Amino acid sequence: VDIQGKKLGEELKNLPGNFYGKPMPGLSKDFLLKASSDVYEYDIATQSAEKLFSLLDCDVQGDYVEILAPLEDGRIFVYYRDWSSNESGVVFLTKTPSSEVPKKTVLTLGCMGVSQSLQSSIIKFNKSSVEYRINIKDYAADLYNATDVTDWEQAYKDVITRMNNEILTGKGTDMLVIDPSMNLKLFAVKGVFADLNVYFDTSDTLKREDLVESVLKAYTVDDKLIAIPKNFSIETLVGPTSVVGEEMGWTMAEMLETARNMPEGSKIMEDINRSYLIELLLLGS
Repeated sequence: VDIQGKKLGEELKNLPGNFYGKPMPGLSKDFLLKASSDVYEYDIATQSAEKLFSLLDCDVQGDYVEILAPLEDGRIFVYYRDWSSNESGVVFLTKTPSSEVPKKTVLTLGCMGVSQSLQSSIIKFNKSSVEYRINIKDYAADLYNATDVTDWEQAYKDVITRMNNEILTGKGTDMLVIDPSMNLKLFAVKGVFADLNVYFDTSDTLKREDLVESVLKAYTVDDKLIAIPKNFSIETLVGPTSVVGEEMGWTMAEMLETARNMPEGSKIMEDINRSYLIELLLLGS
C-alpha cells in the first residue's frame, strides 16, 4: 500500500503457490513467507522467493504457526496455536551446523500431501525417539507450490508416474502413506512392501486383535500384510423391518422388488440421482 499516494503499489509476483497468512520481517531480504510447513524469504527487487527451511524439520506444526519474527541474535521467534486443543506456545529456532546435530537413523516417509494429523504424529515421534527420525518426502509439494501449471490433471499424473517409478526402482521411501492413486497390488507383486505381520508379533503396543480383521485382510496380498489402515468408514442403509424384512443384507434385486411394492411417490433414498447411485454401487462393489 502506497500511503502517501493513497493507492496500491505494483503486484508482487512469484510468491509460493500455497502461501497464505501475512508476511513477516525478513532476515536479510524484505520479508518471510510461510507456505504450509515451508518458510521462504522474499526479495521485492527481484520478485523472487527462496526456501529457507521446513518447520516440520524443526518439529513445529506449520499450520499452527501464527507469527515468525527474526531476532537480533539470528534466531527466529515462532508463536503457534494448536486449533484442536487451543494450546499455544513459543519456539526459538537457531541455525545449527549439521555436525552439531545429534545423529539419528533417518527414515523417509513418502506421501501425496501432508495432513495435520500426519504432521502431529511425525513431530511426536521425532521428539520422543533418540534413535530414529522420520523425514517427509511429499511428492505433491512441487505441484502445490507451482504457479505456472496450466494442465493440473496431467501435472498430477506426472507426479504419480514419478513416484511410482521411484518406488519400483528402489529409489523411493522407507515407508509410504497409501493414496488412492497408487497401484498397491502392482507394488506388492513386485516385492516392494515388507510383510507387516511380523511387527504385530514383536510389538508391545499393538496387536492384530486390536484391529478389525476383515479390514486387515483387505490389505493382505499372498498372505503378506502390505499396509495397516489408520481408519475406515462404513456406509449402509437402514429401514423398518416391516418394509425391508429381518434378514441382514440386501441384494439389488431385493431392493428393486421392495421399491416396486412401495406406494407411489416413495423414495429409497432422498435426493439421489442416477449418477450418484451408480457411484455408491461401484464404491461398495
